[in-house]
Amino acid sequence: MSSSEEINNAAAVEVKAPSVSSLPSFAVSKEEKLVALAVGENIYILDESLSTQLIHHKLEKSSVKAMLFEGKYFIVAGTEDKVVHVFALENNNTSLKLIGKIELIKKPNCIAIQPTNKELWIGDKFGDVYIIDLLKVFDLNATTPNIIKKPPPKMGHLAMLTGLIIGDKYIITSDRDEKIRVTNYPEYYLVHNFCLGHTEMVSCICLATEDLLVSASTDRTIKVWKHLIDADEALKFSYDCGENNYPNVLQSITINGVTLILVLYEQADYIQVLHLNTETATLTPKCNIQLGSEILNFQVFTQEGKTKINLFTSSSPNVHVVNVSLSGEELKYETTTSSVQVSFNKEDLVLDNIYSSLIRKIDQSSNKNDSEEKQSKKQKNKK
Repeated sequence: MSSSEEINNAAAVEVKAPSVSSLPSFAVSKEEKLVALAVGENIYILDESLSTQLIHHKLEKSSVKAMLFEGKYFIVAGTEDKVVHVFALENNNTSLKLIGKIELIKKPNCIAIQPTNKELWIGDKFGDVYIIDLLKVFDLNATTPNIIKKPPPKMGHLAMLTGLIIGDKYIITSDRDEKIRVTNYPEYYLVHNFCLGHTEMVSCICLATEDLLVSASTDRTIKVWKHLIDADEALKFSYDCGENNYPNVLQSITINGVTLILVLYEQADYIQVLHLNTETATLTPKCNIQLGSEILNFQVFTQEGKTKINLFTSSSPNVHVVNVSLSGEELKYETTTSSVQVSFNKEDLVLDNIYSSLIRKIDQSSNKNDSEEKQSKKQKNKK
């Protein structure tokens, strides 16, 4: 299946970043037409075309783990400082004002906003989940930051949270063990269901439709669940990623009524596109979006009817936008390069990445087992 690719290079504005302890991250504000990009402790807020830098902000003594926009609120989860920073967008979105901090005991790992009442949900590396009423606790017009110290957890897992999805009726969480849990909302003390089937860490989850959840794991599978039905019947399909393909980022998008699952594998220079048949709950490969350089992270979204993928590669130029469309059943894409570029120490990122370290342990264990099997076969042959 053919795809079209066109790369337009612009004069790059290169910004030096420190050693990176987490993957680069993106956040998109459709309402304010902004894109945030974070590498290490540096945050860059750009216009939606990624051609103009509006804000550059630097966290003190911490890298950025996750970010999100909610209206004029801009929320950033730090790593080393164990703080979730709450900012207000000001001066026609050209400056940030710190209006609050949430100081945690453990490092935050994922954040999400409840769509109706705007609660801020935070999952940490200990497995605890915290809930903060964003609009009541943090005032956009505040002159001094409101500091929340060590809020009590409201729910949690027994392992580090790796995924957090908040809806109007259910909360979906995944963890470093093989568990996915569906909890009622707002009665979050009541568990609705478990999705059990992965044999290793659940690395990422995404909600493809209201009743179809897709998950990825270091067991090298991507699974499709009807997560609202009985646990024994929830698993509907398991896709084998192939040897040495460890899914790192998983997102979904629907174009012209066709639901697509986008997968980024560890150290891959492409994004795999899978077609999700929402009637049969099955996955089939559609094509690969090739970049020619290792992709570190991406975010897919729809803006004014157009599907775009913001992505970050390991080599310069490293910030790109991919415009995606469907022509019949054929997926077409064009890649443009942002004029704002960021350089960093990629070796430090790989060494400090928890996900990468887990994969190295799995590979070492697999190699050890292969070696033991070969040795055993040799001894049998000698006999």
